[in-house]
Amino acid sequence: MKDLFKKVVKIAVVVIIVMTAIGIFIGEDDTVDIEFDYNAYIEDDIVYIEGETNLLDGVIIHYEVDTLDVLSDEMYDGNITVQDNSFYQEIDISNLEGEDVEVWLAFWPHSQPEDIQEVYGQWGENLEGDTIEYQETGWLDETDGYNEIWVLDSIDR
Repeated sequence: MKDLFKKVVKIAVVVIIVMTAIGIFIGEDDTVDIEFDYNAYIEDDIVYIEGETNLLDGVIIHYEVDTLDVLSDEMYDGNITVQDNSFYQEIDISNLEGEDVEVWLAFWPHSQPEDIQEVYGQWGENLEGDTIEYQETGWLDETDGYNEIWVLDSIDR
């Protein structure tokens, strides 16, 4: 009986070691450390947004351009697509009144194409990095919050 017990214990130990080893290789961390550097500037009523990132090609970055010092209905918004680890956009703001221009950029995982969501997660659960912020929501039924990139810059004309 004692020998049988020793054999069972040895087999159990081997099984635990093997399962642990398999778990280490299979249970790889799916998080992606995101780098996101950008610059926004104005020349001759044109706002230039440019940047470099390790976000996948096809990622959509939303932008908004507005003024802080003049109350106006005029605002510019749109999307920039990441291509070859960079993004670039020119926005003509000649119709925008005011001198203090605000440039806002956002990367929302839940608004990305399905192949992008498969990598980063629908709610950005696989994202990490210095520019990743957790956004709590009360307006999404599917989640209490999500990870995003959200940057704001103020530039003068």
